[in-house]
Amino acid sequence: MCDIKPATQILDVYWEGPYSLDAIDEDSIGAFVKEWHSLYQIYGDHPAYGRDVLLYIGKTERGIKERLSEHYSRFSNQCDEVKIFFASFGKFTSWAEMGNDHYNPVNKDDGMLSAIESLLIYAHQPAYNSKALSGKEFGGENFRIFNTGRRKSLMPEISTQFYRDDRD
Repeated sequence: MCDIKPATQILDVYWEGPYSLDAIDEDSIGAFVKEWHSLYQIYGDHPAYGRDVLLYIGKTERGIKERLSEHYSRFSNQCDEVKIFFASFGKFTSWAEMGNDHYNPVNKDDGMLSAIESLLIYAHQPAYNSKALSGKEFGGENFRIFNTGRRKSLMPEISTQFYRDDRD
């Protein structure tokens, strides 16, 4: 019997930033946080991993400002100011059509946002994503991610096919 794998979907995750965590309490955050932002990464100092390292990757289906306000007490007490990058994602069609600085807001009923977050966390192992580090929640989907824009220390390309253990 032939084991047929589903076609690989290619997605572009376009990152913008860095922005200050303190800006989430200010009205000016609306100038750079948009409705299409659905992913974020937080950088700062860590006692074991060093200065300006990836601390956290997250997603939100309800708005970046609301989600980051939940993180404020955790990250506002860092020795140095943390940096935040926001992202939107969409289907990659071709390099010639790249340059889109945002994608449409995600469908909240679509599981792709959770799958992307899971792959990003699993591939990059951020210091404060301890609950999600060991789990591979990207399901049966085969997809590749191109991290473009201001991706900071994220790998430019990651794939479920590399991180999936087919024996599961």
